[in-house]
Amino acid sequence: MSKTKKLTSLSAMKGKLTMDSMLSRTLREFTTGPLNQLIVNLGGQDGSQWEEELKRFLRKEPCWVATVLQRLIATGKYDWINPGITQKNFPVPENFVLGEDPKVFHFNRGISSEDVIKEMDKEGYSLAMIWDLLDYGAKNPEEQRKYPIVGLGSVGEVDGDRDVPFLGRHDSERGLDLTWWDFDWLARCRFLGVRKKVSQASAS
Repeated sequence: MSKTKKLTSLSAMKGKLTMDSMLSRTLREFTTGPLNQLIVNLGGQDGSQWEEELKRFLRKEPCWVATVLQRLIATGKYDWINPGITQKNFPVPENFVLGEDPKVFHFNRGISSEDVIKEMDKEGYSLAMIWDLLDYGAKNPEEQRKYPIVGLGSVGEVDGDRDVPFLGRHDSERGLDLTWWDFDWLARCRFLGVRKKVSQASAS
């Protein structure tokens, strides 16, 4: 083999080794970096959300676009959020309207959700929706450190249960959590209500 052919062959081998090394290094960095982080995220507290966004990405759909609910939650700056509180389980329309004259009700006794409805109705109030609850939490961040505040107006099916959102605390942290609609509420619980709208026919 001539010297020229040997040099060409050696150059090609070096080029192939260089490409193989770069590919191996890239794959190694990917599997120990982003891919590993993705696996960690899928198995974490927000795993269901990561899974949904990954499916959108694989379908070449827009992903990680903040929903109306996510934007409302962000304004409250909560330390932790129940992963079951999603736009799918608790849909918030783009054109939602906040209830008027929000009021926190305290009955100072154990009470059922059905009885809360009856008691609020006596004062011309109805149950607050999740957007009312989140708006109240963002504007009154310290209140939930004193007592749980429940929004019975939005009921979502989460893991086969009928759940409602509430503002709570754990030590000094503020959180947005879920509990059962059928729960027998303790005396310390509060419930957010909004004033019922009076129709034109009723007003006249």
